[in-house]
Amino acid sequence: MIRTTPAALRIARIQEKLMLAIGQHNIPGLRWLVEGFNYYDTQRVKEVGAERAAAEWIVRCGGRVRFHSISDEFSDYNALIKRTAELDPRVPADDVVLRSIYAEDASVTGFGCRHFGA
Repeated sequence: MIRTTPAALRIARIQEKLMLAIGQHNIPGLRWLVEGFNYYDTQRVKEVGAERAAAEWIVRCGGRVRFHSISDEFSDYNALIKRTAELDPRVPADDVVLRSIYAEDASVTGFGCRHFGA
């Protein structure tokens, strides 16, 4: 039989509250950081197009994306930037279209979802 001490119960309750706060991004300073990654950059959308800007946002927040015209799946922001830097968004043949987004456990917020309305 395992005995649970009052101290162990308090620690378990504190741990549960902390995990809930992390999941809800409700820790002082963390919300500012998460919102920084979810910032909607109007200038970037103008430069590279809405689909590519949305892909960069998802990957920056810890997700993965795949495009129709590129066979690679991107989870590394630097690799995404390097691969898409070769493309000119003003040329219709170089325009990218998102095929899939995987954002489970990514730090995306409703604020960043503005990328999908562009």
